Amino acid sequence: MKVGDVVGCAWVGHSCGHCQRCISGEENLCDTGYTPLYVGRHGGFAEYIQLNSKYAFKIPEKIKQEDAGPLLCAGLTL
Repeated sequence: MKVGDVVGCAWVGHSCGHCQRCISGEENLCDTGYTPLYVGRHGGFAEYIQLNSKYAFKIPEKIKQEDAGPLLCAGLTL
């Protein structure tokens, strides 16, 4: 990824990355706790956010931004 790329974000904004749960891909169960991306923030209405790049996913240029949203957390949950 590079500056200017359109990205989608996971629910997790940061975790320790070192405990067994993080290593096995279960960051939401991090032994030291994880930082949720949207709780206490403006969530999808924010203009900018800061997060660990591990939890950002580049949206392919062929996919319109408005079509990408439902592919992320809320869309997958439904």
